[in-house]
Amino acid sequence: MSEPRPARRPLVIAASATAALVVVTVLAIVGVVLSRLHEISGVRGGHLTVVAIRPIGEVDPARVITPFAISLLSDTLRTPYAFEPGRGIVPDLALGPPQISDDSTQIELTLRPDVRFAPPVDRVVTSDDVAYALERGFLPSVDSRIATIYFRSIRGVQAIRNGRADTISGLQTPDDDTLVIELKRPVARSVAQALTLTLAAPVPREYAARYDQRPTSTYGRHLIATGPYRFDPGADGQLPGPDAHSLDLVRNPAWDPETDFRPAFLDSISVVPARNEDRAGEQVLNGHDSVSGDFAASRHLLETAKAKLGDQIRLAQSSATAYVTLNTEVPPLDDVLVRRAVTAAFNSAGARAAAGGAVVGRIPTHWIPPGVPGFEEAGGNAGPGFDFLADPDGNLALARDYMRQAGYPTGRYNGAASLEAVGVDRPYTRELAGSVQRAFDSLGIEIERRLIGPKRSDQLCTTRATTPAVCLNGYWLNDFDDADSVLPPLFSGAVIRDRANTNVSLLDDPSANLAMEDANETTGAADRAEAWAEADLAITGLAPAIPILWYRYPLLRSNDVKGIVDEALAEWDLSFTSLR
Repeated sequence: MSEPRPARRPLVIAASATAALVVVTVLAIVGVVLSRLHEISGVRGGHLTVVAIRPIGEVDPARVITPFAISLLSDTLRTPYAFEPGRGIVPDLALGPPQISDDSTQIELTLRPDVRFAPPVDRVVTSDDVAYALERGFLPSVDSRIATIYFRSIRGVQAIRNGRADTISGLQTPDDDTLVIELKRPVARSVAQALTLTLAAPVPREYAARYDQRPTSTYGRHLIATGPYRFDPGADGQLPGPDAHSLDLVRNPAWDPETDFRPAFLDSISVVPARNEDRAGEQVLNGHDSVSGDFAASRHLLETAKAKLGDQIRLAQSSATAYVTLNTEVPPLDDVLVRRAVTAAFNSAGARAAAGGAVVGRIPTHWIPPGVPGFEEAGGNAGPGFDFLADPDGNLALARDYMRQAGYPTGRYNGAASLEAVGVDRPYTRELAGSVQRAFDSLGIEIERRLIGPKRSDQLCTTRATTPAVCLNGYWLNDFDDADSVLPPLFSGAVIRDRANTNVSLLDDPSANLAMEDANETTGAADRAEAWAEADLAITGLAPAIPILWYRYPLLRSNDVKGIVDEALAEWDLSFTSLR
């Protein structure tokens, strides 16, 4: 499975004057956020080892992709709002909730005046640093897909994209502590929640501009910390590149614990490589002072170690969805009836068993996952009732009926297309690829399996020109507690990019696009959930991908580690984890 994206908890949103229902909802959330549910204790000091099996990847806050890299950045950077275990989303750089205009087209937030950048910048963070962080996401040298998905409605974005402006006109900094965001559309709720993402972490303009002016920005090799830790540079003064397998985190000398909710118990943290999931898992479970990094516990480890080492395996609750994408532009998958047929023929129960069985999650019946508003309105666990998703073991008779409706009288494909399924070469994907091939074969559609390295697989599947008919390792964790961070990133035509594309199905359906736009502009909590459920219904009916799991991510720790989970990322929260 490819890496999940973060799933966030509710962000407090204040408005100057709103409907009574919205006010009640906001006050209820404020009560949760402002009351500390429990104090997290731990032993101060010590060194923790984080075991990983793949390259760490990009750590530029605007271009970071994997949850593991995001979790490392969350230990080194501060954002306007952030996740705290046991409390949800809390103000971090911001002093309080964002203020949103009545028409939902303006956001204003006030920043703390006492957070500093690490050396060599070594000065107080200002509102211009957050404005530049958002601006640079649209620079050609940075080209952030996070910016494209969540911040494209800021006024003036197109001008900076086209090189006609040096700044974004919709980002105003009336003083060092105030940031005003002006929007073209009434989508302030989503934009405010996206201020939890690493893209919104402050970037010092006078320092980073020299790296951003290069054809491809190298700021990720020169990152300036604001959080409790900083990445330790190598002998050349630069941070390791995206292909590095190891990385060290050390104390940030500019960090003031009085300004931060993170306890940061550990003195230092090292990311070290291992060969594969089983070897890495055994290294953690039988070792000392270590936790799992970029991998989930394999089925083998879950089966052999759960009973004996159950308390060292944590099934992180998340809103992750695992799925197999179907390229809606490639014949015969450009026909919705054929996509429904393939989905109906697929054995989802077998695919779940390959991932670890019922313990790691439920088989989805639609696309908004549990815990995200709109899930219940879209049918909850039962879903909206589409027949092609009704049988976890697959229904070949139904699949062939859909093929006949698509114009194939025998219920089997009679064309000349030969398709390719691409995925990461590891045990789980091999089993999954076999299930996919059997579904296609049963309908007479020729498909070739191609299992390769994770970097190459990701490049092929997220580059529009090379997107294969089937990508096997789809995996998405919502970025915050709203379906805007689930449905549009995966299925909106507006977010399709030539590179670093998240809509791997390349679905660009006008009615589905309109349903998502309408939902995102709906402001009342109940109405918004209903609107997203309508969008979910439209997308599910189009069968752009085969849902495999609503996933519970298995994390591992050594017996002498007190691990605290960041459930927003389904990763260990290293700023709260300690040694025993």
